[in-house]
Amino acid sequence: MSDTIRQLTPERWDDIQRVVDRVWAAPAEERQQVLDEACGEDIALREQVELMLNADEATSPLDESVADDALRVLADREREKQNMAGRVVGHYRLVRKLGEGGMGMVYLGERADGAFEQFVAVKLLRSTVSDDIEQVRFRTEQQVLASLDHRSIAALYDAGQTDEGRAYFIMEYVEGRRITEYCRWQRLDVESRVRLVLDVARALQYAHGKLIIHRDVKPSNLLVDGQGRVKLLDFGIAKLLGDSSSRPAAVTRSDERPMTIEYAAPEQIRGRDITIQTDVYQLGIVLYELLTGRRPFSRGADLYVLAREICEVGATRPSQALRVDSRQSGSDGNTLPDNSAVPVLDAPLDGGAYRKELQQRERELRGDLDAIVMRAVARETEDRYLSMEAFAADLRAYLDGKPVAARAPSMAYNSWKFLRRHPLASAAVAMFAVLLSGWAVTATIQSERVREAYTVAQAESAKATQTAAFLENIFQSWDPTIGAGDRILVRDLLADTRTRLYEELDQTPQVRARLMVTLGKLYQALGLYQEQVQLASDAMHIREQLLVSPDPGLLEVYRLLAEGLRETGSYQPSLLRFEDARDEALALGGQALELAAIEGGVAFTLAQIGEISAARDRYGESLALFRSAEGTQTLEYADTLSNYAELMFRLDGWDEAVQANADALVVYKERFGTRHHDVAILLNQRGAMMRALGKAAEAKALHQEALDIQLERLDPSHEFVARTRSDLARALTDLEQYEEARGQYMEALAVRKTAFGETHTLTAATYFNLGDLLVQMGALADAEAAYGSATEIDREALGPTHPNVGMHLTRLASVVYLRGDLAQAHSLYGQALAVLPEELVFRSSTLLGYGKVLRDLGQTAEARRYLEEALQIRQAVVPDGHPRLLEVLEAIASL
Repeated sequence: MSDTIRQLTPERWDDIQRVVDRVWAAPAEERQQVLDEACGEDIALREQVELMLNADEATSPLDESVADDALRVLADREREKQNMAGRVVGHYRLVRKLGEGGMGMVYLGERADGAFEQFVAVKLLRSTVSDDIEQVRFRTEQQVLASLDHRSIAALYDAGQTDEGRAYFIMEYVEGRRITEYCRWQRLDVESRVRLVLDVARALQYAHGKLIIHRDVKPSNLLVDGQGRVKLLDFGIAKLLGDSSSRPAAVTRSDERPMTIEYAAPEQIRGRDITIQTDVYQLGIVLYELLTGRRPFSRGADLYVLAREICEVGATRPSQALRVDSRQSGSDGNTLPDNSAVPVLDAPLDGGAYRKELQQRERELRGDLDAIVMRAVARETEDRYLSMEAFAADLRAYLDGKPVAARAPSMAYNSWKFLRRHPLASAAVAMFAVLLSGWAVTATIQSERVREAYTVAQAESAKATQTAAFLENIFQSWDPTIGAGDRILVRDLLADTRTRLYEELDQTPQVRARLMVTLGKLYQALGLYQEQVQLASDAMHIREQLLVSPDPGLLEVYRLLAEGLRETGSYQPSLLRFEDARDEALALGGQALELAAIEGGVAFTLAQIGEISAARDRYGESLALFRSAEGTQTLEYADTLSNYAELMFRLDGWDEAVQANADALVVYKERFGTRHHDVAILLNQRGAMMRALGKAAEAKALHQEALDIQLERLDPSHEFVARTRSDLARALTDLEQYEEARGQYMEALAVRKTAFGETHTLTAATYFNLGDLLVQMGALADAEAAYGSATEIDREALGPTHPNVGMHLTRLASVVYLRGDLAQAHSLYGQALAVLPEELVFRSSTLLGYGKVLRDLGQTAEARRYLEEALQIRQAVVPDGHPRLLEVLEAIASL
């Protein structure tokens, strides 16, 4: 084989990659011939290509059909997936699968013999893994874990073989998040992130003392539990330094073992000796990622390009990486580097704040942390820390404010470190100089205070004067006795005010931000959320420059921005801003009503992205806070109740939904009377509940009353009006008033396309409902197109595993079934079941449809299983005799 990848020129790399691509593109039986023709007489090129293809192994992909192997393995794995839950392994019953890898599957297990309660992780070797090497690896992991006893390493409890001869071992179950996700979730500062890495370093140092190298240190193998304790997992490719092989006791080789390329050390890629410095390198990459939000090499790059970067180029300094990100970040603040592993610095939304935080982090990394990371991730082992102990020592030195070994010593550096560690000594040294100049300082303090008070008073006066002048000019421009005398429209007035706001008030940013927030709230009330987001974002930039956290002004603008982002479909940025608002509220003393409203906003957003269980929990916290703070008469409490009713309605929790709606309606009617648009929202919600209970006529009356109120108070293009029209159309559909229903849907669709665009989730929801109507009308081709549009919009906006996608796929499958395409319907129903959560009652519709398809395909036993599951779900939520129950019973009877 070729001696080293590192010595290859870029041109040679291109040659290798072209040949590799040609070989893999050819059919399996032709690859050997393609390899011969492409390499010709160039023996070195052939060796290098074969290295990439692993052709020196006895089972080269050039010599056999990869497709046949893949099908065989997939079939074996599919068999293994069946009936595993409930099986007893050792003393433990398998509850559910936690994950799987190349050679094993991991299940959550619980003690089965009743001796005591305990949850464990059960790792089983695949029955498809018969290779001696894989068997040895699995036994090695047992041996490795058995020798380790450290608080930061998952413990081994037991090992053995199943009745079928499959090896397994029982280990500590760690319930936590990946270290990268935990840091983002907790928004940890630099020091806290370094402390986590130091804990990992100590665990690895302990393993090294046992003559064990991990060799696969990466975030997925580093979990942090709810108490902030890190656990090191998966010694599946670890090696015992003192094993009985013929290799030197101090090193191992990596030719035959798997690796994670993004965290692989250069020596792993080159096929050279593996030492404890390999673990140092990999932990250095993890530290790099935690500090910068990115890995140092091109994420998603071609395998060979990535290998060349790791082996030939090496990492840039962390602070330099952040400097580049700062320059490249877009005006929206969401631009992330191509190789970012997690959003940089928890992804601040807006360009100015984003760059500001990047620059602050860059300053923190410059110097000691740059030096520590670069020493750990050096390409050559001789340039790295010689041991994990040395790496850990420098991390401790950084945290203690002492000089780090990775930096060259100097008098200035050591003195600066001393003064940072000993502020009292620094003060004593400086005291003499202070006393000498103290008399002069004292003489000027009083005059400075007088001057400062005068300046503040002038500034406040200027702000008041400028605000009054600005508002006077705005309203004078619409005075018919001064201007053109046109009829004043609120939207036009706001648009003119917004334009002037961006052109004037440059000298008083505090006033500008205050008016931006006020204007943003007015746009929110009108349902013009894009304008709300822009104003709130710009106001946030100003206030973050002028105010020191915590401040009520920051809390106000974070909430306004979070709510606007949610309405425009930017759910993850919305959650981040809600977190900012929550932090401000807590820092300001934990005001209960503010926290309650924020928790309610988070819950509503989580429900929008399909995090149903989390949303229900957060609603519970929000409502409890309102009640403990005696805030049950506030509008925000009523808003939260209304949103909670919507969630419970989706979950078919009828009683809770109806009660929450009624309680909210009482608050709104007491505050606004019976003809207010917020009252209309709750009447419309109640109508949807009545429709779900089979009371279509009552639902229509409620929807119509709500629409009449809204058209009295709101612009016809308001989103609330569109929502009510859509719900009214559903009730009309149930009453078979199809043409009127279609007209309401088309009005709602036009509003949502104009307000939110063609690819917004609300537009998708309207297509979905329109599809239901078109099915009733017998227009199957149009219905299929409508469901298809809804599916594609939500798949792009929310992700392929969102419950909405499963609902759309179910409806699409039902139309395909009606036109007789059983094979496609079978596939679509299967895709829907894969993404619909078990707690969502809509899943029963998918099970019903899937059961009918299986029945028609002649798979009666399978059909009965799915239909009975659908019946069980519906029996739990609807009364006997309900149409939704009867249709399932009819399907079962037809088997």
